[in-house]
Amino acid sequence: MATQRQDLVLFSDQSVIPTVTENDPHRLFLITSTHSSGPQWLINALVETHTKGSSYSLNGNKVGNSSNSSSSNSSSSNSSSSRSTFSHSITNLNKVTIISFVHNENHYLSSFQKLQINSNQYTVIDCLTDFVQKQIPKFMNNKLALLQSITDQLTNDIPNNNHIVILDQPEFLLSLVSGLTSNELWNNFINPIWQKCKILMINNNVDLFKGGILNSTVNKTFTEFQRFITICHHKSTVVLNLRPLTTGHAKDVTGTLRITRGGVDWFNNSNTTIHVVENEYLYLTEKENTKLFYG
Repeated sequence: MATQRQDLVLFSDQSVIPTVTENDPHRLFLITSTHSSGPQWLINALVETHTKGSSYSLNGNKVGNSSNSSSSNSSSSNSSSSRSTFSHSITNLNKVTIISFVHNENHYLSSFQKLQINSNQYTVIDCLTDFVQKQIPKFMNNKLALLQSITDQLTNDIPNNNHIVILDQPEFLLSLVSGLTSNELWNNFINPIWQKCKILMINNNVDLFKGGILNSTVNKTFTEFQRFITICHHKSTVVLNLRPLTTGHAKDVTGTLRITRGGVDWFNNSNTTIHVVENEYLYLTEKENTKLFYG
């Protein structure tokens, strides 16, 4: 397939992550994926954009150094004037906190080291190991106290409002904490973390969203999972949906990335008219590189 590679663009200012100010409201980016359409490359691109100004590694671009992002911005404008992600301003405060319920710390450290992201700009919290081993036994019969305990710990690790926080599959809590509802998960865990950062990105695995389960106990969890995904959609500004090909495996295409508006517009006022650019890309993942293109 002869195709032209495309830069990732989410917003009408040709950016992936528009510049935010202190007075801007909190925003939510929602990533939905399945086991067969792993989102790690997309998470890497978002983290790289925030910390370095561009997703240099996407489409086989040379990995940039975060310390010279500004100079790269200037020199690259001549060779690629439409380069979308350079519109994201970079400061030494551009940090990311990853809170994962499915991967340990080394999973992300390995990815970010290959991308040459400054280690001072990201924190990875292996929440699953800590949560299961330390928190659940202490609060076995009090789900809200359990959520409060872990939320207090996590919010202390998010020191300023310029942070981006990525929650990797927090829906796991619905199956880990007995009797937990989607509203309780949102109100007592997601929302307090969201209020500590400017942009919250939630990565949800939606495999369970495809169909019901006969077991009544598990089916209650399934119902709460559906409700939680729906809440995330309603509160999000942009939804990034990764899907495998409906026709099955293809040699030159791994899957599709569909970008749609969420239930909340990007903050609009007299000075800002930014909106989500709805689009659909094809992507091909080969070894450690992902390429984007239009079908």
